[in-house]
Amino acid sequence: MLNQTRLNFFTQRSVYQAYDDVRFGTQEVALNDALSGFIGIGPGQSEVVYDYATHSSYVRIFVENSWLGLIGFFGFILLTLHHSFWLVLKSKNSNQGLFIVFTSAILGILANSFFIDTVHWRHFWLLLALPWGNYSLLSSSTDTASHSVDAESALNLVD
Repeated sequence: MLNQTRLNFFTQRSVYQAYDDVRFGTQEVALNDALSGFIGIGPGQSEVVYDYATHSSYVRIFVENSWLGLIGFFGFILLTLHHSFWLVLKSKNSNQGLFIVFTSAILGILANSFFIDTVHWRHFWLLLALPWGNYSLLSSSTDTASHSVDAESALNLVD
């Protein structure tokens, strides 16, 4: 009985829903506006202008911040992914698993961002910050040992 209930739930949710017309219609209007204008409508204004969320982080960033914002966002994402993959490949200790988790979680949220507006997910920005702040987790046998700071050196800097 429980399995049949779950199957019915997933079957109902996997087909085209009535609200999908509004959602995809809003995305189409937002993309047309973004392509026709030089500057965006302003940060946080998509719900105000369209009375409905775009349900795509990429469409939202593009319509609100124009080409410059979209290029800047993708530039930051690409740099972060490059850095995150670099940490996965360069770490030689047990912390490599952490870098794999960071990278996988970032990639998962980026895929989800096509269908859900993830710009305001605080944990998304935290995940993007984690690869940048973890030089100290690399083993000292890598070429980044000069970037790591031990606790004693950090305390001496304060004095």
